[in-house]
Amino acid sequence: MWSSLDKICCVSLLYIGNFLALLKMMAERDPILKSHLEHPRLKNATYLSGTSQNEIIQIEAGMVERSVVGEIQLARFYGVMTDEITIHNREQLPLCVR
Repeated sequence: MWSSLDKICCVSLLYIGNFLALLKMMAERDPILKSHLEHPRLKNATYLSGTSQNEIIQIEAGMVERSVVGEIQLARFYGVMTDEITIHNREQLPLCVR
């Protein structure tokens, strides 16, 4: 039996991208989403363009950020860990809050 992760990897191999692969996986369990993906009401308004995908990702990132900040504000104690790394001549600073 294949897991959802296996399906994502296989679908991603077909070069549709991770976002669309996740969307297709979610459509397996959501009949409204599946209907929209298979038969959009307006052919020019599918909301699957790169611009729409980036906007959705930004909105979801904001939701995650607000959730994490809310949990930190409610916590009595928390710890912060960082480690500077360089990838492809670009410095990055991962941050972990526990």
